[in-house]
Amino acid sequence: GWILYRLSTRSMVETIDAVKTANRRAMLLVIVLVVAMGAGAMFVSLRKFGHEADKLSRPVRNLAAAAEIIKNGDYKQPVHVDSDDEIGELASTFETMRQTVQTYTEHLEELVEAKMRQVRDILDNVEQGLFVVGFDGSISPEHSKAAPEILGVSELLNIRDALHLSPSQEEDFIGWLALVRT
Repeated sequence: GWILYRLSTRSMVETIDAVKTANRRAMLLVIVLVVAMGAGAMFVSLRKFGHEADKLSRPVRNLAAAAEIIKNGDYKQPVHVDSDDEIGELASTFETMRQTVQTYTEHLEELVEAKMRQVRDILDNVEQGLFVVGFDGSISPEHSKAAPEILGVSELLNIRDALHLSPSQEEDFIGWLALVRT
């Protein structure tokens, strides 16, 4: 006789399939967790990088804004940059420059004002008809008091009225001024 003994591998195959499925799920979970941790780490790093970049660039932006104000002629606003590095040193130099330019500008304005008073005094006391003609035929508001009276006009506004020119004479005079200018 024969003894026939059969072993079934079905339970072993089912167990192997169950383990494979569990391994796939575990591997997928690990991948999702690694991606999530990587994304989280990247997000935290980008926020930290952004904060540090802002911390580094803010003094430069503040200094650039102060330089723009100075460029536009406002020397009264002090340059404030809170930084203890090279940018802070540059800001300190800018502040010194701003103070120097402000002092020179104020002094220059005082000098110009004094000179204009001297010119006004001279023009008010000279008996000649002095006035300045621009290249466009306009007359400067700074002229001697005697000029309108000598020219027989109430006000010196333009060359045509001051010299009693016809339109063609005025055109010739403006053309002559253009030649003088070149």
